[in-house]
Amino acid sequence: MPKVFLSLRFDDEFNRKLAEKVRNELRHYGLECVIAGDLTRAPPPEVIRSTILACDALLAIITPNESDWIQNEIGIAYAGDMPVYALVQEGVKVGGLLPRITSYVHFTRSFWESDVKRSTAVIASEVLGLDGLLAVIEPTDMLTTSTGKLTIAIRPRKLPSGEEIITIYVPHDFNVPINEDHITTSAVGPAISSEIPTSACRIAESIAKKGEPLAGFLKIELILLFPEISSYLRAGWAEFRIRYTAPEVAGKYRFYGSDQVSIGGKNSRRTQQDSSSFDLSPIFVKGEVTPVSLTGIIFTSEQTPLRRSGVVRAEMTMRVDPYTGQDRRDLPTPGAVCYLSAKDDGKYQIYGLAPGIYNVLASAFGSPESLIASGLKIQAGMQPASLDGYVKLS
Repeated sequence: MPKVFLSLRFDDEFNRKLAEKVRNELRHYGLECVIAGDLTRAPPPEVIRSTILACDALLAIITPNESDWIQNEIGIAYAGDMPVYALVQEGVKVGGLLPRITSYVHFTRSFWESDVKRSTAVIASEVLGLDGLLAVIEPTDMLTTSTGKLTIAIRPRKLPSGEEIITIYVPHDFNVPINEDHITTSAVGPAISSEIPTSACRIAESIAKKGEPLAGFLKIELILLFPEISSYLRAGWAEFRIRYTAPEVAGKYRFYGSDQVSIGGKNSRRTQQDSSSFDLSPIFVKGEVTPVSLTGIIFTSEQTPLRRSGVVRAEMTMRVDPYTGQDRRDLPTPGAVCYLSAKDDGKYQIYGLAPGIYNVLASAFGSPESLIASGLKIQAGMQPASLDGYVKLS
């Protein structure tokens, strides 16, 4: 797994919070975020140097409370011929070696979570050498049955002409009104928000039919028209906002996507290119507050983990009183789910399980569901053992 060294000042609470956000975002793209020591201790210089040189890139966080050590670590990375990136808080003057060796992006204190999410997506694509569409989703935390608007930010490819068709697959657990004027588009940038006209972007909606890999999912097609769309992008991004009601069942959900490009002018023959798939950050829907979760690995055969999108479900068959341990047939039986991407290698974690008796099932999308366990008892305050299982692929 490629490694990114994260350079920041440790003794600042905001920096620590920001660093954890960056670490989680980079992990989503398959990058390991390395910090010399932890967020409270400063290791010896020789440890820092060897740690930096063992990484593939360095990412510096520059805030008003910048430490001299950050400039030193940037110098070590530069001497080691390593790519250097930086997240710079708006209003902070950048000095030293940094402006001469790399480009950097600014973030605002009030919108830092959104800025960091998009900036780390760009940085990750450069570290991994990817050249294609980027997409991020916000928010990624919500309560069951809550309502609001999801923002999907898209950074499309740069095409001279033609169309880019971006399809977002929304799990049926989310209540999204179809065939209504519920999706709004806008260009984004500093103090800029303007609606994108249909001459530059068209939107189509349908339900994935039986036989398709994601049957039953809501399909939202965003058709970007080039070169018209280019003048409406700000910093390369466009936003799509979708009204939703969150699922009734807590868990880890995913929106899936695919991207297809056709190149050519209006009066020329267009060339279709193979579509590629992408995943957006997982969405965590929270229900009953409990620390109990279920983890494991789903396999397709011995020693071969599931490398396709799928879902693991924990269905409660009986509620248990967390204090007395007695069965409570008068209480509702909430379950929980975990949606998987191909990058998860079958590893799942079902969060927020209430005390009770569960059946656990798993499937790859488009394949039959398999029973992983039945009669599994979840007790308050007791973490269950790891639960692995097998699914069949059709």
